[in-house]
Parts: sequence; structure tokens; C-alpha cells
Amino acid sequence: MRGRLGWLATPTLLIYGTGSLAYGGVSLNRSESSYDSNAASASQWVAVGNPAYSNTQVGWAAGGGLEWMFMPNWSAKAEYLYYNLGNVSATSVSTLIPTSSTTIGNQLYRSSTYLGTITGNLVRASVNYCFNWGSTPVVAKY
Repeated sequence: MRGRLGWLATPTLLIYGTGSLAYGGVSLNRSESSYDSNAASASQWVAVGNPAYSNTQVGWAAGGGLEWMFMPNWSAKAEYLYYNLGNVSATSVSTLIPTSSTTIGNQLYRSSTYLGTITGNLVRASVNYCFNWGSTPVVAKY
């Protein structure tokens, strides 16, 4: 649910700003592997890891748009929205596996943390029909 606050530029054109709470499911997966060859000591290592993150993030959305009533009960709308679902981080613990005969039997571990912000931009256009099932609003006259 989003709120809109606007200005009626002409009897048929609304210019508005909009904002709301935003939420969304965020899933991040990354596969990493590397090969390290140290010629000085003749040791060779392969590192593998798979950091993952999955959560429902809560943030905000804001934007603006235009809505034009081109016929009775019909309007066309174009709007832009920016959303920000906050920061995420994932930590990977990689296992370094030796590949040379001089280091067989040894294993090392390394840890990496990945940080990021989940943001996005949306542009939407629509055609709307207003049913007007209710009665005409009552306007007080003074």
C-alpha cells in the first residue's frame, strides 16, 4: 500500500509524489573458486566456497508520476519508483585444498565477507478504469 499526494495541474492531469514501506525476498548466492600457485615453495592450492544469503528485507520506496483522465472513467498513468531494501552481508568460509604432493595432508581455511545494498528503479505505465459504484460525494455549500 502506497500513499499519493498530488497537485491537480488541470482538471484532468494529476502530478503526484508517492512513498511507502517496502519489503521483498532477497536471495544471494555466489560460487567462488581460486587457484594459487606459489612457485617459490612449489605449493599449489585450490580454494572453494559458496556464500549464501536469504531473507525478507524491509525498506522504503519513493517516486512520482502523472495521471491523466482522457475520457470519463478512464485514465492513463506513468510513474517512477526508487526502492531501497537496506544492506545485506554474506560470509564465505573457503577450504584451501592442496594439490601438490609437498602439501598433501594440510588444509587451510579462509573467510570472506561480502557486503551490498539492495536498491532498484521501476518505471510503470498503466491504463485504468474507475467503476464509480458509489454515489456522488456530498459537498457542503456555505
